[in-house]
Amino acid sequence: MKGLDQGTVLFGLRSDKYPGIPCYGIVITASCDISNDKVAKLCFLIGVDARRWFCTEYAYHQVYDTKIENLFKPVEDMCRKFSLDANAIRNFAPEDVYAVIEGTLEKESDQDKFKRVYQSYADYCRPGMDDEARRLIIQQDRKPALTFLTEIGAEKRFHFFYLPKAAYLKSDTRKDEGLMVDLQEIGAISMYDAKQIVGRGIDNLLLARENSEESARLCAQFWLEGREDFVGIEGEIISPWREHLMQRFARDFSRIGLDGATNRDYEKLLQSV
Repeated sequence: MKGLDQGTVLFGLRSDKYPGIPCYGIVITASCDISNDKVAKLCFLIGVDARRWFCTEYAYHQVYDTKIENLFKPVEDMCRKFSLDANAIRNFAPEDVYAVIEGTLEKESDQDKFKRVYQSYADYCRPGMDDEARRLIIQQDRKPALTFLTEIGAEKRFHFFYLPKAAYLKSDTRKDEGLMVDLQEIGAISMYDAKQIVGRGIDNLLLARENSEESARLCAQFWLEGREDFVGIEGEIISPWREHLMQRFARDFSRIGLDGATNRDYEKLLQSV
């Protein structure tokens, strides 16, 4: 289809995994199937602006959960010391935790120490955190996010792919901006909608010309919140980026997870030589 091919980057899609923000769609349907009109729909991978991706609830926990668990270990130690339920403390609101600490620990010095330990943990995962709160944490502590990106580049993280703007926007050489592609978030649009996108277009103004059922369908599939919102083609992934992305997707999609041998198993094997 003219204007759409494998590697086309669409903008203005929705994703249940990333609610509240407009997403991108990277077409993964084979070029030959598209050109020969052999498919009834186009499959795509969801992509999110990388700067916004890290701030989403899903992404933040992918990147910072190890840090959060490490910060909770001293809290668990304090709970054991003073016979408190660590799981309950984890689920309490901060003000309730402080009330428990003040009501349980006699010494003010113990209270202060417990509060400091707990606050270090709560700063990273307090209840009700929104994207802005997570953004501030990332700005203050970028190391986990940097490690995450480095591991993606080294192919140690299977489920994500960083696609810089230089790979899909003409005349743009930036590699410090781009999309985080979720290799496990696959969506699809009908060929009817695909032809609409490259034809008369799909935008917010279209909703007023459609019946309520069709308007609801379009709003569920596409990001058409404001009067100026529309679905469009953002760019085309160039070679060899396109092939590299498809290789990573195929590897992740067909990956067979194994409960393999551990270092301890290897040590026992070598001890028995």
